[in-house]
Amino acid sequence: WSPRPMIWAILLLAWTPLAEGGLEAEGVCQGDGTCTLTSYGSLSELLKDSHFLQQVYQTSYRYFPKIVDEETFKMISDADKRIFGKYGATNRHLFKTIVNGKPEPLGGPEGLRSTAPIIVNSVQDADESLGGEQGLATLFEASDIGVRPNINMYVSPADRIGLTAHHDPQDVFILQLSGSKIWKVCHPIGGGVELPTRVSDDPSHPLYYRYTDEKLEKEGAKCESFTLREKDVLYMPRGTIHAPRTTASNHSVHLTIGIDGDFTWGDFLKGVRRTGGLKSNDALAAYFDCLPGRSLNMLVPHRALQGVPPHSVPKALVEQYQDELSSLRWGKCDDDRLNDIKNCADCIQNTISLMRQLQIRKAQQDEVKRRNIWK
Repeated sequence: WSPRPMIWAILLLAWTPLAEGGLEAEGVCQGDGTCTLTSYGSLSELLKDSHFLQQVYQTSYRYFPKIVDEETFKMISDADKRIFGKYGATNRHLFKTIVNGKPEPLGGPEGLRSTAPIIVNSVQDADESLGGEQGLATLFEASDIGVRPNINMYVSPADRIGLTAHHDPQDVFILQLSGSKIWKVCHPIGGGVELPTRVSDDPSHPLYYRYTDEKLEKEGAKCESFTLREKDVLYMPRGTIHAPRTTASNHSVHLTIGIDGDFTWGDFLKGVRRTGGLKSNDALAAYFDCLPGRSLNMLVPHRALQGVPPHSVPKALVEQYQDELSSLRWGKCDDDRLNDIKNCADCIQNTISLMRQLQIRKAQQDEVKRRNIWK
């Protein structure tokens, strides 16, 4: 995965702080597949569930065996064959192979017959089952998550190591299409704890995102393993460390559904500064000091933004954002600082207006980019 494109860069903001059967049992699941707590009948039911959205999403990883319903699975199960059939000059840059645990260019059509794992990026626009009106990406966008995901496809022969241990700068849902795959999953350590939205390839940088076994052991990372099979889903918030490999007897095809949200609460505060609600970069810095990194990197409510006219923000949406601001962890500051921004309805309204303008502009740019990629 590449770092999340920072939508605020468009405006060049001055401030840059650094179980078998039809039901799934959600909860703390062990490597042998045993789970407890709430049951879900389908992936769409999970994405609407208040417990998942409030207690799990952007918080902790979960394993959901057999959660993809039969109708959805039938629709997407052969997507890999259709996508490989569309390989061509306009999309070959999206096809990668894995060499020594890292993605590399595929190197031409002969690479499709490689015995190494293959990645195909941004396949949500390649097939109707993924990007159409009833497709998988639309299911996520229409849910309370409210983000149209980026979907990558991974195809691996048996007995192969995938990407080495790393964390992603976006939440991901791993959906197993065929075969099986073993996932080593570890709780975040270091910079991964703060829900990072960017990564660095520089090992000396605090946003470096790769891990050796020695580092995981030295840092005392808590890890467990899951074996994903057809219709299983593994959810991991950004920062969660993971390393996949196929079993000795099974190939694997899976989809990685990435939740690339447009705005975090840190971005929101930058927007308040940009629209004049905060009068200086020092005032913005003071707000960044109020909130822990995890709160700053939490996504703002995206579903509520859908379809909102940029210059006619409804009062109910402003009130929702006021409530959401109150729910953040403001422990480092007194109530006055929170109230100054929460009670400034015009500040919130103007910032939401800016966010919608940026979303619309980004959507137009994305449409131009992808129009001819998957002919």
